[in-house]
Amino acid sequence: MAPHILVIDDDPSILAVIKLILEAEGDYLVSSSEVLFPDLIEVERLRPNMIILDIKMNTKEDGLDFLEKLNAHHSLKDIPVLVCSAGRTSHIPLERAIAILNKPFDIDELLLRIRQGLLQSQLALE
Repeated sequence: MAPHILVIDDDPSILAVIKLILEAEGDYLVSSSEVLFPDLIEVERLRPNMIILDIKMNTKEDGLDFLEKLNAHHSLKDIPVLVCSAGRTSHIPLERAIAILNKPFDIDELLLRIRQGLLQSQLALE
């Protein structure tokens, strides 16, 4: 079964580009959202193998708050999270994010980080 990747970004053009890139690769099932989920029920329902998360969202809650919620949730804390940001990234806790990609990001680096994160996650399950 193809790995399921959830992309969360408040910019619809970024969502569309990432979805297009991953679907063109042919190996991924992609879900996307322009908003952070107020609770984690939707993430539990989707059960992604990886999350690509924009840290700077135009909402009350930002990506760091979402990361904290994921980390505190017993069944979701092991989902690898690839963080994307157009701004400063020194405040992002690296122990929770598998990598940080600065926008605009390189497509090859995006794909490499996804493959690495999925492999890391798979190895942790074994």
